[in-house]
Amino acid sequence: MMGRSIHEATLRTPYVASPVSAESTPAGRVAALSEHKRQIEAELGQQYDVLSANSIDLSSPLTDASGFPRDDVPDLASVRVARARICELKNDHRAIVDQLAQTLPLLLPKEGDSSAPPSTKDVSTNGSSLSSMIPFAQVDVVAPDSPAQQAGLKIHDQIVRFGHLNAQNHDRLQALGKLVAENEGRSITVVCFRFEEGKKTMISKELKPHSGWGGRGLLGFSDFLLVLLIFSSAVGWQS
Repeated sequence: MMGRSIHEATLRTPYVASPVSAESTPAGRVAALSEHKRQIEAELGQQYDVLSANSIDLSSPLTDASGFPRDDVPDLASVRVARARICELKNDHRAIVDQLAQTLPLLLPKEGDSSAPPSTKDVSTNGSSLSSMIPFAQVDVVAPDSPAQQAGLKIHDQIVRFGHLNAQNHDRLQALGKLVAENEGRSITVVCFRFEEGKKTMISKELKPHSGWGGRGLLGFSDFLLVLLIFSSAVGWQS
């Protein structure tokens, strides 16, 4: 909100305090939880902007060698509030991700379910294990003219499979970076869930990592850990 003091953030109720109705459908719960997560991430960005404006991060000391408040930080009070709020929001984010981890499997087809699969370049899931159907990362940013954009990936696409990697074997996304580096100039099949107009669709895209597209990296998109059921936990927002 325009003109709102950063100090007001500490007075607001955490997003996870707004319960998702247990009577809603799994798709409805996922949509509501995803919206809460989006709001949390948006405010996290605002709070991190406060730190950046003061050339401070989460671990920077706020006192000098003599123990006095640093006089080279323009707005020390706002920095303290932003840091506290970031801690609250990161906890809220973890709680939301945990709820998503519990709800997303309910969207997967049950064994023997004869209902038609999603349309728009559907991907068959016959014989797939549950772990291979769990999103483990979500596209956060897609740079213009990047390999990711050329492949047709969009913000909020939830990655189910990246080459041979899935929720069980991506090693907290470290294996993803290695796979990309080893396949520069070669296509990698990326399978995603995409939510559009209230509908969930499973899509498959061919992503060809390469440099020289005008930006940083080989992909042109950033991602964060969304669900990691094999460890029964999730990694929250990273600064």
